[in-house]
Amino acid sequence: MRPYLTVGLSRALPADGCRGTGSPLPVPAKLGRVKAFGVHNGRQIYIDFDAPATLRKWSSIKSQRASTADRPYLIVDGTLDDCIRQFMAKPVSQHHLHDIQTAPQGELVSAVLSARLIYEIARLRDFL
Repeated sequence: MRPYLTVGLSRALPADGCRGTGSPLPVPAKLGRVKAFGVHNGRQIYIDFDAPATLRKWSSIKSQRASTADRPYLIVDGTLDDCIRQFMAKPVSQHHLHDIQTAPQGELVSAVLSARLIYEIARLRDFL
């Protein structure tokens, strides 16, 4: 019988860090509010909701992005979780004017999250 250990996400793993396939399982260096969302292309997918992030809004004219706007202005400077919560509290008609900027986290979380990606990540966070 092989000894098992848990990795902060209540998932039991063999002590050698492998899941029976012999390939190491990548684990985030900092475990905060991290959630595992399954395996994609043989790799475990994690999202760190404690990662630094900023919620920004583009200037608009009649609910359309202003073509004269150089860059979006800052709404919230905090964690990814804080920014998602603030984004979801905004009126739906304004969502397309916002984005979240954060450090990329693999294939699911890019450097700039559009409204569509924010919806998906929020749905996954609430579901799991």
